[in-house]
Amino acid sequence: STHGPAAHGAAVQVQCAAGFRAVDAARTTSSCSDARGMTATCQDCSWVRSKACRPVTCANSSNTSAAFAEATAGSRVQVECARGLRAGSSHPGASASFEAVCRDDCELQPSPQTHCQRVACPQLQRVADSSLSAAMAMAHGDQVNVTCLPGFQVDGNGSGVATCAREFTMRCDDGILLNNSFRCAAMRCGCGSASCPAWTDSGALSILPSGALSHAQHS
Repeated sequence: STHGPAAHGAAVQVQCAAGFRAVDAARTTSSCSDARGMTATCQDCSWVRSKACRPVTCANSSNTSAAFAEATAGSRVQVECARGLRAGSSHPGASASFEAVCRDDCELQPSPQTHCQRVACPQLQRVADSSLSAAMAMAHGDQVNVTCLPGFQVDGNGSGVATCAREFTMRCDDGILLNNSFRCAAMRCGCGSASCPAWTDSGALSILPSGALSHAQHS
């Protein structure tokens, strides 16, 4: 700001221009928490002040959606959206970077919080014989817990090998739908996994090589 002639000892209020704040003269930049104004005093035909107007900065200290270098008001900066986010789009093939301007309020325009969008995964389809009975949209970070219906168990690779598990999780990760091949298959008598519980009843149920079942009495 400018001021006309003043008498010795007179004090005036100085307002910093847009994009600047009043801070100690030794500092090279300011923040939006600093005051916009300061006091200057006329002494022996010179203005004496303890502060100076310095440009505000846009910092990345509390931003988790993107990374960017510190910039001063009015300058442009390259912004990189975090993993699983894209600039102005939810398409996995879209760019994750964009250019923004540091504003007088210490925020970027466009804002990374709104411009960086979650990547969409292919639509999650229903899984037969499970709790997931309808298709649903998925974006980065979303996950769905699927439970097989009674009499069915998880088949992780379509091999038909028994797993004895009845629950699994599908998760969208940076445009990729994890565990999308998992299905619910009919349970079989006797599991082929070491994780299956052992028989604890008084009789032992065994499967003969021919596939026939026999009941051996406990002695």
